[in-house]
Amino acid sequence: MPVKKSWLWLLIASVCLSLAIPFILGGLGQFKLLDRLAWWSIFLFTALVMTSWVFNALRTRLLMRTSGRGVSFWDAALVTISAEFAGVTTPGAVGMPATYTFLFHNLGVGVPEAVGLVGLIVVTDLAFFGTLMPLAAVVQIFEAGAKHDTWKLVTVIMTVVLGGALVLWLVGRHYRK
Repeated sequence: MPVKKSWLWLLIASVCLSLAIPFILGGLGQFKLLDRLAWWSIFLFTALVMTSWVFNALRTRLLMRTSGRGVSFWDAALVTISAEFAGVTTPGAVGMPATYTFLFHNLGVGVPEAVGLVGLIVVTDLAFFGTLMPLAAVVQIFEAGAKHDTWKLVTVIMTVVLGGALVLWLVGRHYRK
């Protein structure tokens, strides 16, 4: 598919604006922090990001199949990667749901159904992080010992997880009425 010249200029402007924010906030001094990372960590982080995209693309395929629409892995991966970038480059990640909805609609899903799929993606992410955060808190307790700051951190994490679970339970309970 040929790319319009206006899209190329929009892409360049988007990349420049995305790079401008870290420079404005941190200046050139932020690159001194990169010396702390080992050279091999770049490959590790890249592999972790790509693994995440693979699992999210598989989740997207699974969710699309529930609505009776088969989508290739490549299409699901492109949707996932595009939505992830949109979430990272917008404040509060508000671009992610909009991008998912738009791209699902381009794959032939109606807008209400696309919004429902985005809701399922958010719920599965919440379930994942709601499981991972308490496990990380337990690991932090055993690794750092019983320091006062560790207990504060664990208390905050558990309050957020349990409070979020309570809110979701209350919404689900009263939504049925």
